[in-house]
Amino acid sequence: MEAKKNLETLDNLGIDHLIKYNMFDKEQTKKFQKSSKNLKNWDYDAENQIFIHPDGTQYHFHHVYHPKTTTGYRLEKEMYYPVNRETAPQKSFSFNRKYQYLKENESAKLLSEDGSALFACRKIDVEPVFGQIKQNLGFRRTHLRGKDKVKTDIGLVLMANNIIKVQKRLIN
Repeated sequence: MEAKKNLETLDNLGIDHLIKYNMFDKEQTKKFQKSSKNLKNWDYDAENQIFIHPDGTQYHFHHVYHPKTTTGYRLEKEMYYPVNRETAPQKSFSFNRKYQYLKENESAKLLSEDGSALFACRKIDVEPVFGQIKQNLGFRRTHLRGKDKVKTDIGLVLMANNIIKVQKRLIN
């Protein structure tokens, strides 16, 4: 749920962002879009607070709870239970309205023409550096322990990578 915290914080600060939340790629597949696990395929009765599964099972609102993440961030989740748990496809489910809203907004941005073009640049700008470091320099893990020592170790590798790039430019 750290994605919710990140999206919410960026929205509150007024920062324009494109962040893939953890289920984004899976939600784009045809299999998931047709699945009964996709809440977009469920009906919702707002007046009675009832979610209706595609097979007709009704899930009634039970209570709201506020779990904390490992970082101490408080979430607000609604719990829904079916009338007959024995025959229901799911025994219960939790629903986070705020996170669903944030996900829908982020998904719309990522799937827009401008958003997908901008997000595609990330693959060009950032990802190749990690591949070059792993493949060309053979750096796959740090050799030291402790945050400061790891920062130094990675810093040296990044400097070596930059020196190689500068050298290639001078030769050409």
